[in-house]
Amino acid sequence: MAWPGGDSVDFHRAQPGKRGWKGKDHWHHNDEKKHYEPGDEIEVEPSCAPSGADPKRVLRRLQGPTMDELRLREESHRQMERFWGKILVGSIIGGGVIIGGPAVIPPLLRVAPRIPVIAAP
Repeated sequence: MAWPGGDSVDFHRAQPGKRGWKGKDHWHHNDEKKHYEPGDEIEVEPSCAPSGADPKRVLRRLQGPTMDELRLREESHRQMERFWGKILVGSIIGGGVIIGGPAVIPPLLRVAPRIPVIAAP
């Protein structure tokens, strides 16, 4: 697992029947060969900790979007899909009117409510 500050932790589960470190739960810090047991603490860069906090006790979160940001992104994608769907349908209708002339308008008006992009609010 890697953190934005560049630190990484690699956890290795104990393998039943193995001797030495392979038979024990352990972890490595920054791809070093040194083995740490669960519960061991390490020094972290002071620049990673907020001012006034003990750098060893700082919880690090993976940087990623929050649930609100994901929800807003999803809503934005839905709105773009509706928008471009309407542009596509409008282009098809406009092209049909230009090619077929005014005689195409009444059949298009009968079909238009059945097109989901236009019928959706």
